[in-house]
This record gives sequence, structure tokens and C-alpha cells, in this order.
Amino acid sequence: MNVFNSKIFFAVMIVAIGWLGLSFIGLRRERDVIKDEVAGLEAKINDAGQTNEELGKFIANFENPLFLEREAREKLNYKSEGEEVIFVHKSEGVKTASMSPENSETEPLQRIISKLSEYKNKFLKLFTN
Repeated sequence: MNVFNSKIFFAVMIVAIGWLGLSFIGLRRERDVIKDEVAGLEAKINDAGQTNEELGKFIANFENPLFLEREAREKLNYKSEGEEVIFVHKSEGVKTASMSPENSETEPLQRIISKLSEYKNKFLKLFTN
């Protein structure tokens, strides 16, 4: 009697081939899940790199005196000596423009720059810790 011609060998081979096929399908699904996770992680890495670049550019702006002066004007209502500031308010009724009262206590640009520098340092501490 030849072992390769027996029904038991044939049944064992069918079970083994079925088990190998199911294992292969399971491994393929796991591989696809891992590929998806890797793609998601790569996208997060790219986003983090882009955010890093944007933050680097933003931080570099704090070294630029023109940027600091513009921010001081916008955020802190800074005005240089001899300048007059005009506020324009949008209203439903009569449109008027008013000039700000003359302020004898104008803050020097250096004080504002140091204040913005403090904000920069606090901002940097948030991302370095």
C-alpha cells in the first residue's frame, strides 16, 4: 500500500492546505492593517514636520524688528512719538472718525520689544518642555 495514494494522506493534505490558506489570508489582513497604520504615522510625521517649519518661521519673526513693531502696533496699540492715531468705528448710524487723545506717556519701542521677547521665551518654553 502506497502512503501517497491513501485516503488519510489525502484528507491530511486537504486540511493542511486549508490551514495554510487561512493562515495566509490572516497574515495578508494583518499586513494591510500594518500598512494602513504606517501610512497614518507617516502622515502624522509629515504634519509634525510642517508644523515645526511653520513654528520655526514664526519664531524667526521675533528676531525681525519690523515684525515686532507691527505686532506692538496691532496688539498693544503702540504709537511712536509725533504720530497721531485715528480710530475708525463701523456703525449703523452716522459715520464719524475720532482721533485718539494726545497721550503724554508713550512707551518706548525698547520696552515693547522686551515685552514681546518675554512672550517669545514663554512660547519657546511651551514647546521645549
